[in-house]
Amino acid sequence: MHTITASHKITGCTISKTTAVILDGILQNANFCLADSVVCISETTTAQVIMKPFACGLSTTGCDATAPSGIYEINKGFDKTGITTPFRGIYEDARTQYLIKPDKKTMSCMGNTVTSVGFNVTAVFSKNPYENFTISMGCRSPKLGNPVDFETGLIIVYTAAQYTPTAGWNTFTLPTPYDWDGVSDLVLEVCYDNQTGNAGTVGRQEESITYIY
Repeated sequence: MHTITASHKITGCTISKTTAVILDGILQNANFCLADSVVCISETTTAQVIMKPFACGLSTTGCDATAPSGIYEINKGFDKTGITTPFRGIYEDARTQYLIKPDKKTMSCMGNTVTSVGFNVTAVFSKNPYENFTISMGCRSPKLGNPVDFETGLIIVYTAAQYTPTAGWNTFTLPTPYDWDGVSDLVLEVCYDNQTGNAGTVGRQEESITYIY
């Protein structure tokens, strides 16, 4: 059962209505969301039931990749240079991990299945492509606090024999989406293994994750 409460912006009067949402099959993890937060008199809005995965791991639901999606963006507006970028071409090899904490308010009406990962690079200085390029993901209990070392046991979600970054958003579509339970911290890892180093990629960088629901 889900209860919807509406309040008048001026008088503050409220009214509540309760509706039943029946989900067939196994026990589901779902949020009930309205398309609009403000509705004027005589206007209508629509409700959505947003299905959530129970556990982290490669998605096995076979969801339609053309379904509506949202973007969960981290580090927006920050200038990130040097060691924070995954494209550190000045080094022969690099392993970079990001700890992404869930924002329940932002994610409440978003699906938690990650379909792509993007990095915004403002300047490219690399002379050579990044070889043996991989992106991995995994979940970590927030009760453990901030990690003091690299997380292990992650799942590789994207691979490329070579990748050459470009200025702007570099988006990697995952062959198999990754389910994030929306409760655990998400660990995102980027690795590459070159034969030699070269002038590295350094520039303002932002990371985003796109969800399907």
